[in-house]
Amino acid sequence: MNKSSGRKNDWLLPPCHSVAGVGANTRTTVRSGDDVTPGCVMGIGAAPDRSFQWTATEAGDYTIDTAGSNFDTVLIVRDSCSAGAAQLACNDDRSATNLQSEVNITATAGQTFIITVDGYTAEAGDFVVNIQATAPATDD
Repeated sequence: MNKSSGRKNDWLLPPCHSVAGVGANTRTTVRSGDDVTPGCVMGIGAAPDRSFQWTATEAGDYTIDTAGSNFDTVLIVRDSCSAGAAQLACNDDRSATNLQSEVNITATAGQTFIITVDGYTAEAGDFVVNIQATAPATDD
């Protein structure tokens, strides 16, 4: 496995590179490989995808979405870059009329996730990944 360069917006065609913080990250899947197969879409084609590594700085709930992307996206969250990595969350469309994707995850401080933006069937284009904290962890 290649090592991450650690630059803030260093996207990847696997292996995994890192982005930091919450907010919006933009890139494209055009001319990318088809490296990840989403578990939430049956009969998906060979759409190109892009993946990156993100680490939660605080424990809590997070929403990750592709609002602002210009194609029909599929969003996958995995626990590592390895070929057999578990898919922790996967979504094709936010609704019947919104072809952007959205997942919700719960993270511990320092937990790392692999976020992949794929296209439905063979779609590709420019995407935005928005990562927002929705609720901090509580001490009960």
